[in-house]
Amino acid sequence: HAWLVDPLDGTKEFIKRNGMFTVNIALMTRSGQRWRPIFGVVYAPVSDTIWVGGTTHPPERRDGARTRKIEVNRQIGVKDEVFASALGPHDLVRMGSSLKACVVAEGSADLYPRFGPTSCWDIAAAHAIVEAAGGILVDPAGDTLDYDIVDDVLNPFFLIACNARWNAAWARNQD
Repeated sequence: HAWLVDPLDGTKEFIKRNGMFTVNIALMTRSGQRWRPIFGVVYAPVSDTIWVGGTTHPPERRDGARTRKIEVNRQIGVKDEVFASALGPHDLVRMGSSLKACVVAEGSADLYPRFGPTSCWDIAAAHAIVEAAGGILVDPAGDTLDYDIVDDVLNPFFLIACNARWNAAWARNQD
């Protein structure tokens, strides 16, 4: 096991002082040369919100003294976040990667595609929370994302979603 810590996810948001940044902590487990998150904590200091979850801890959102269980949105509607215009209307929300993942984990958004560079510490904690909440985080091939936390810390493009409904469209958009 290893701890993976990102003390400031959302550097651009931090610089802009918009409050959309987080502190991420993930407990990783090793399988061969690759790693998977099994527990994660994402903390948004400005709103004093914490998301937590993993393989042995139920997914929760904590706002100050209030704690509530979270799960991905299992209903698919017109407000779906989409990555290609062929999939329908969408809303674009700008915030740090881990915050977007937590929004999917709590059911407020349906998917988050990432076509830009990220490092393993940017998303591993939220990955554990998304999976605990019933969602998925997949690589360009549609397989569950795993990580190299030693030699190649950059992630491939990824998709975080409430279910596998978008996997085929995701795979078509990798060229």
